[in-house]
Amino acid sequence: MLKNTLLVSMQFAYHLNRTVKSLLGKTVKEYIQARITVEAKRLLYFTDLSIKEVGYKLGFNEPANFSAFFKKCTRKSPQEFKKSIA
Repeated sequence: MLKNTLLVSMQFAYHLNRTVKSLLGKTVKEYIQARITVEAKRLLYFTDLSIKEVGYKLGFNEPANFSAFFKKCTRKSPQEFKKSIA
């Protein structure tokens, strides 16, 4: 039973990923990362929230994880991004 449920779940994930990629040109993971990155940039630009607060607001449990994610996606740290828009 569990084996069949897992197989159906994996097939659904594959189908979802393939469908989203055909429509948007990005995988589900890439799409979600892009959306989080855009929201992070908005929060950093338009609010006075600290980098730590932005990370928590976006669901990151550790500020270091948010900073690493942001840098991986934008090639700039959140601090560098804030300085570049000041």
